[in-house]
Amino acid sequence: MSSVHPHRAPPDRDPARADMPGRSSVEELSVDQDLTTGRFDVEGFGHRATLRPWTWGERRRLLAACTRQGALDPDELIEILCRLVYEPMPPAALAPLFACAALDRFGARPGRAAAPLEDAELLLARELGWGPRELDEQPAPDVDRLVDRLRSERATAAEHEAGATGPGQDHEWTVIRIDDQERR
Repeated sequence: MSSVHPHRAPPDRDPARADMPGRSSVEELSVDQDLTTGRFDVEGFGHRATLRPWTWGERRRLLAACTRQGALDPDELIEILCRLVYEPMPPAALAPLFACAALDRFGARPGRAAAPLEDAELLLARELGWGPRELDEQPAPDVDRLVDRLRSERATAAEHEAGATGPGQDHEWTVIRIDDQERR
């Protein structure tokens, strides 16, 4: 089991480093990762729970269960998320902190806009031929990284294509006339 304990990350820390074992956006909790199982032990305020990875299908079902008339119910999200991924479930008073630690482990970052699930699934279907069955049991953070990579590659290809057909390179003839006669 990995045992890295930088429990008190400064508030202005680099969010890209938050996915390192032992780091959490919730300063009051410690996180240890078992590298053989991918599970995390999360501990704080006298409670210890094991956080297991979640799948794309679990995330999809969780969001569907917690959304009412287009709005996400944060209290229900916290309760169901903790019940879904922690063993044992943290006490209700600690559930918001443990939910934040779980979301941090799963790659949710302040300021990082994740693709709506439907858009990500459409991209994966178009690019890789994956449907819901292929995605359902995949680890959600891995699918997120793949979607980010595919989007980046698409953007790079679009920029390259735009550059190749930019002004003067749109495969039309350009005529430059040089007159070498002296002016009178």
